[in-house]
Amino acid sequence: MSFAATLALIAGYERGAIKLRSGADTSLGARATLWGVNEIIGLTVASLLAGFATTPYAAFHFHRIAPYGVLTNLLAMPIVSAWVMPMGILGILTMPPSAASLCSAPAHCR
Repeated sequence: MSFAATLALIAGYERGAIKLRSGADTSLGARATLWGVNEIIGLTVASLLAGFATTPYAAFHFHRIAPYGVLTNLLAMPIVSAWVMPMGILGILTMPPSAASLCSAPAHCR
């Protein structure tokens, strides 16, 4: 299913992302708002592309369709982007050297 989602994202964005553009004389507040709108549009398009590409596979293999999957992705992505990913990076950066060596060594070398 991840291959189908990746293929749909590549094919969908091959034509170019939907971007709203501002003029040179646009205020800073309007440009910030336009940036936020562009981010929301990008997340929505990516979620729709991936959701529609994987729905047939999920329906066939699991005999279920998730009608709220796209909406749930749209609600979860800001949380993941703004909280979970930075905390994961912080955890890796603050990991003691002995624990870091355990994580990077193959299992058969211990």
